[in-house]
Amino acid sequence: MFKVTFLYPRPDDPEAFRKHYIERHVPLCRAIPNGGRASYAFEPQTPAGPSEWFCIFEVECDSRAQWEASMKSPEAVAAQADANNLPVQPIIIFYEAEVLQDNRCRTSQA
Repeated sequence: MFKVTFLYPRPDDPEAFRKHYIERHVPLCRAIPNGGRASYAFEPQTPAGPSEWFCIFEVECDSRAQWEASMKSPEAVAAQADANNLPVQPIIIFYEAEVLQDNRCRTSQA
């Protein structure tokens, strides 16, 4: 699995960022063909409290080739252009991830 994570720092106007992100940017990202599975969160927490990041956006693709092909689409170009309109720019991390099979957390007692 290939993963891409976008880490956005706290903007000066968090509500304006959130509004633009949800109403404009996320729909553009959803339109990207074969763009993989995506998720986002605002104001993530750590065990010690608030994170230094305001927003995290993650994409999972089956392969790096899938990601690279999807980023060439007109829909991806539009999403990338819109990202330039956001008041803060993200740190972008991408990596190959190993998936742990059948290693789920169990909540039932034996």
